[in-house]
Amino acid sequence: MGKRPKDAKVWNDDLRRALTCRVWHARHEQKQVQITTYERALNAIKETSKEIWLKPDGGVANLPPPAARVPNTAMQKIIAIVKGDEPIIPAGFEQFDTDGSEYEAPPVSQDHPYLRRMQVLLLIYYSQA
Repeated sequence: MGKRPKDAKVWNDDLRRALTCRVWHARHEQKQVQITTYERALNAIKETSKEIWLKPDGGVANLPPPAARVPNTAMQKIIAIVKGDEPIIPAGFEQFDTDGSEYEAPPVSQDHPYLRRMQVLLLIYYSQA
């Protein structure tokens, strides 16, 4: 694979941050296929023990192996981020940026469908009491 040059950026943390942001955005948009795609990619990046970096020839070193079963669309997104063709946090996704912490959920708007359903259920429940 070659040894990483000292000036080559290590992308592991930025990729975790980028994929976590995309998972939260997909959850907000309620797009199950994207949720699954980005979660698989995120888990594969977390399990990668080697440093991911951009090689001088333009290739990306130490990507998750095929056994990690990262969907092709997510792998293309990872490569685009490392090469600088895609931003880490796309415009409009800032509210979903948790700085890579999967434990901090981004704020949920009050008009979220789940919250509306819960409000209706609570109103029905308490009106019968």
